[in-house]
Amino acid sequence: ILTANSTHTDPPQSCATTPGCHGVPPAAVTTTMTLKVAPASVAVNKPVKISGTAGPLPALAGAKVAVKIELKVGKKWVKAKAATAKVDAKGAFTLTYKPAKKGSYQVTASIAKTSSFTAKTLKKTFKAK
Repeated sequence: ILTANSTHTDPPQSCATTPGCHGVPPAAVTTTMTLKVAPASVAVNKPVKISGTAGPLPALAGAKVAVKIELKVGKKWVKAKAATAKVDAKGAFTLTYKPAKKGSYQVTASIAKTSSFTAKTLKKTFKAK
């Protein structure tokens, strides 16, 4: 029996730290991602298709993929373009880029960590001639 001056010290029945249970946030899913750049060699001002998949679904449907394209200048990678692609309901994303200069390019696709899923980054290269 509790009185106005007593305290209840027994913990309430709970699911402790079980993800998704009574206010415990659900565990973030581990992001999976693929990245493809085609063709691997392209003429200047001709399109390169940057595509990939992200999962698992539905957690990553609608997620933003940050795409950074860099041109190698000497020993450094210099930003050529930054864009964002969106993961569709089937888990796919796509972007087209036309390189303006000859050289080696590096494409970095990143998904930032959220409370729902983990971060993931992949890199691929292509050449413009």
